[in-house]
Amino acid sequence: LTPLEIFLAGSIAKALATILTYPIQLAQSRQRSGRGRGGHGSTPKPDHSSTSRPPPQHNNMFTVLYYVYSKEGIKGLFSGIETKLLQTVLMAAFHFLCYEQIKNIIFYLLKPSK
Repeated sequence: LTPLEIFLAGSIAKALATILTYPIQLAQSRQRSGRGRGGHGSTPKPDHSSTSRPPPQHNNMFTVLYYVYSKEGIKGLFSGIETKLLQTVLMAAFHFLCYEQIKNIIFYLLKPSK
């Protein structure tokens, strides 16, 4: 494979993996931080209106995903993915490219001479 093909293969693989797993990462991040929704680690702000209910507890990832989807829609499940794609896709593409180039250099240097 050419260096460009290696770079593109790494980019495509990481982009697909990031898109498929991003909602899970988002849910885990929101669950860890609480995000003001009653999760562990959050400090709810006092609300003095008589009709308000406390935010739901997020006991597992699926309830977080459902909550985000019900409040923000499919767009909410992928909010912030642009930055994550830029970060991870470039890193993976350069990683694949450097790995293959270094591997080729090492194989060339270790090739027995005739």
